[in-house]
Amino acid sequence: MKYKLKIAYDGSSYHGWQIQKQKPSIQGEIQKALYLLLKENISVIGAGRTDAKAHALCQVAHFFLKKNLDLTKTLSSLNGILPKDIRILNIEKALSSFHARFSSLSKTYNYYISTSIFSYLFKKKYTHFIKQNLNLSLMRKGAKLLLGTHDFSSFANKNSNNINPLKTLTKLNITKKNSIICFELTADGFLYKMVRNIVGTLVDLGRKKITIKDLDYILKAKDRKKASNPLPAHALFLINVEY
Repeated sequence: MKYKLKIAYDGSSYHGWQIQKQKPSIQGEIQKALYLLLKENISVIGAGRTDAKAHALCQVAHFFLKKNLDLTKTLSSLNGILPKDIRILNIEKALSSFHARFSSLSKTYNYYISTSIFSYLFKKKYTHFIKQNLNLSLMRKGAKLLLGTHDFSSFANKNSNNINPLKTLTKLNITKKNSIICFELTADGFLYKMVRNIVGTLVDLGRKKITIKDLDYILKAKDRKKASNPLPAHALFLINVEY
């Protein structure tokens, strides 16, 4: 029997989704909780491998188990065992063909930037502070350039080796509410650190450190060295996974 999980977590204390030797991970904590509850070693497969200190409002995962579970009781028990910064939102039976990663049609990530030291003071765990004013219209113009199907190698770090760099970015919205800027990105898949590299490059565009022409060159160069440095992971959220 295959089971599907929806999970939310504050990744501040974790070294990402994927199990790491001698370092806490989201995947590791969930597998540990399942073992304590079911007395079986269970492998949990996630839709996306979020970075160290990144968060999720709706991560999706699956696992296989021969026995039938009482879903309501299992949900309550798992949340009773797990650390308070990891919550199972839902557990349900899934088709045998379902795969949390490979069945997904798209993923959506949000990245948050604070432009006010006052708002940052109370949201510093979840936003990246930039003191300099950013040109929103210029960043939005740059965002449109990145939409569509491209080779995103310029925005992929080295752990993306052997992964197809051709991705389709269907949404890249930039909104501002009070002093918080939100970058919302949806694609059929993301390369390692792709979101943080794209946002870092758009921020440099908003600072006028690069031009639209430079951004076009960066995209077409397919060279990681041409793009900007990735922004910190603590302001990154996995928002949704579509199937």
